[in-house]
Amino acid sequence: MDICDPLDAGPGWKLYTVEFYKEVLEKFLNKGGILVTQSTGVDLSYPGNPEVTDPYLTIRNTFKAVFGEDMVRSYFADIPSFFYPWGFTVGSESAEALASYDRNAEEITAELKKRIGEAKFNALRHYDGITHKHMMALPKA
Repeated sequence: MDICDPLDAGPGWKLYTVEFYKEVLEKFLNKGGILVTQSTGVDLSYPGNPEVTDPYLTIRNTFKAVFGEDMVRSYFADIPSFFYPWGFTVGSESAEALASYDRNAEEITAELKKRIGEAKFNALRHYDGITHKHMMALPKA
């Protein structure tokens, strides 16, 4: 879901609640499906700092309340127009759906080559197995 940020007085905060995610899970998500939402900027300078309310961690913890501790993954991507790494949170009831997050860089590269072919893979400038693993490697929170 690419929606507005969960500001306290903003129009989108209800879209970041346990109740909303449960409704999506029960009514709209197919068996084995995944739910992905943008999770605001990822400030890598203060993960887990109790002095700072981090919306990224709040969203991740809300997903955990719905999908379970082991069924949530996170990643980030550098978005040049945002001047900040941007976070995404993924939840599923299916361990198989989340399996790609636990694959090593060589497996990801092999899968990419299989899907798009060697020539197209070699033409990629911004994505490969190493980049994929980097996107999934966030600081502990």
